[in-house]
Amino acid sequence: MPEFKVIIIGGGPVGLSTAHALSQAGIDFVVLERRKAIVEDMGASLVLSPQSLRIMGHLGLLERFRDIGQEVLHLAAFTMQGKKFLENWHTNYLKDYNGAYPHVFHRADVVRVLYEGLVPQNESKILTNKKVVGIVPDEGGVRVACEDGTEYAGHIVLGADGVYSKTRHLMHELASNDSARPELSPIEKAPYTAEYKTLFCSFPRLWEFAPGDFFVTHGEEVSLQLLNSRNRSWVFVYEHIPVAERKERASYFPYTEQDVEEFALKHGDINIGGKLFFRDIWRRRTNCGLTDLHEGVLPQWSYGRAVLAGDACHKFTPNAGMGFNSGLQDVMALVNGLHQCLSERAEGSLPDDEAIAAVFADYEAQRIPSIKSDCAASAMVTRLCAWPNTWFWFIDQYIIPTLPWIESFFFKYQMAREMSRGLVLSFLKAREPFQGQIPWVHTLKGSV
Repeated sequence: MPEFKVIIIGGGPVGLSTAHALSQAGIDFVVLERRKAIVEDMGASLVLSPQSLRIMGHLGLLERFRDIGQEVLHLAAFTMQGKKFLENWHTNYLKDYNGAYPHVFHRADVVRVLYEGLVPQNESKILTNKKVVGIVPDEGGVRVACEDGTEYAGHIVLGADGVYSKTRHLMHELASNDSARPELSPIEKAPYTAEYKTLFCSFPRLWEFAPGDFFVTHGEEVSLQLLNSRNRSWVFVYEHIPVAERKERASYFPYTEQDVEEFALKHGDINIGGKLFFRDIWRRRTNCGLTDLHEGVLPQWSYGRAVLAGDACHKFTPNAGMGFNSGLQDVMALVNGLHQCLSERAEGSLPDDEAIAAVFADYEAQRIPSIKSDCAASAMVTRLCAWPNTWFWFIDQYIIPTLPWIESFFFKYQMAREMSRGLVLSFLKAREPFQGQIPWVHTLKGSV
């Protein structure tokens, strides 16, 4: 395979997962992370679904993830008054059909496992304090400039740098200035909308609840979500943003500590699982943050030799836990395409612009339809918990509870089958960690 290098911008879960996948493909890379450290105790929880845990097994990381994760076992929904109106153990269907339960993790622990799981020669390719300021097309490749004066050359750039992606902004500038191709739709600089915001918090284990509990409190324009593990708990408080405030916050700016305190005080009376109020646990938090919840899917994910993955090109509300799982599927599709493209080249020959464009086009064609579906599903879950209008209240409180088979049908006949179609690194030889009643659609090259 010819020498080929990918510059990954962003050292979060999607960027580090790409590093692992490229390493397995025999493709060189460098990761540029703007923060001072790769592993920081920030953010809240991440849920890995069975198809994502399967990928971690292929990468040799499954046991480390099992050590730090918690199976999601028990689902329940409550009113603001603490009355339970839905309860199930439907994740058992995923265990039966896909071979594993979904697992919840602390985000920082996921980053740590991905970083520490790299082979020693690849750890040196993860660079911190690298704030990207420019992307410059080069003959047969691209150069990335950083604020500290350093520059990195490669053949493509992957922006895995999140919802406020600098890569996307730079691609927007390049596309907007392309007078030779006026028909090209510019990459959107600020493509997402935000109708909700959330206060996310981490706590030492809330002993009032069992490991594996996933409880949601539903209400008018407000909801609360609790995930409980063996030694840690995560709580999210969601609030619908009034239209006038959305217009005021059209440009991103961070919330202040005072905003956080006022938000927590405002929602202190929310009931948690019929046992606690949010105000009872607020002071026990170990970290927290308040952020707008952006939603949307870019119609175009690439320009020239730059391409996006994860939150940089599609953003969901987090209620359904689809974000990282979808980003990981992006990684599988893109790396498979790159591996196939490079494998088909004559020895010592590198892909030209046309070949790279074909890889990116196939990547988008594979991912965008399912991403749009995931985004819509996440949006629906968010609005069925924090009702923005009477219609969602009526469906949530009167339609769904009277038809309990709906959720069972969803887990058995939609979610489990969708997970069975999860992408993997098709060129890889590895042991399959999970086998359920539904066979995997995409298989590996072979078993070891």
